[in-house]
Amino acid sequence: MRAMIRLKLEMAARVRDFLRNHPLEGPGFTAAVAWFDALLARATGHSTLQQDGIATSRGSTLKRAELRTVLRESLLRHLSGVALVASRERPEFGSLFVLPASNVTHLSFLTAAGRMLTEAEANKEFLASKGLGEAALDDIRKALTELEAVDATSRTARANHVGARADLEAVAAEIIDQVKLLDGAVRYRFRNDPELLAAWKSARNVATRSKKSAEAPVPPEGTAPQAPPAAAA
Repeated sequence: MRAMIRLKLEMAARVRDFLRNHPLEGPGFTAAVAWFDALLARATGHSTLQQDGIATSRGSTLKRAELRTVLRESLLRHLSGVALVASRERPEFGSLFVLPASNVTHLSFLTAAGRMLTEAEANKEFLASKGLGEAALDDIRKALTELEAVDATSRTARANHVGARADLEAVAAEIIDQVKLLDGAVRYRFRNDPELLAAWKSARNVATRSKKSAEAPVPPEGTAPQAPPAAAA
């Protein structure tokens, strides 16, 4: 969740609590509290979906890397080695079964691995006579199928993450609009109560710290702040 969205949702929770603790007259304000409850519930659901999407996407990335390593370093390397031996009789095998580089794009890797599998299946008996393992092609096919399933899961998780983030931004925008509507009424209601008015202003404030102020050193307790140096004449 982006920091600004989180700050807006925290502000919404403070506003809701203020309205609960200091209810105003009229059914409209009861509805306002219920509306904030609904907004926060929606935000919680979207936040959970977003976090789940991020976690699933990261897990898929790790699983994809693991599968690619096994597929390349074990299965495809075995096929490529057998094809190299076979290329003494069939020179074209030297270019048909080239092991894909470890750093190629994922799409290029899948394309190369799929092409190697297709060519190997078309020449299965000949490659078997040169030492290809009995279950090698089945293992390659299974690994590619699992890899494609991981990719599909990753795409779904990414879509959920993006959608949830957009929904969170929409909820945050609704919250800001609702607070603006309430602000005038609350200020009018508590215009003669400075303490509650200050509490309301604090509740509705989306506090942020600029990078400059965040990096400014804090003087030791009891030390007067130093005046900035005078500019040179």
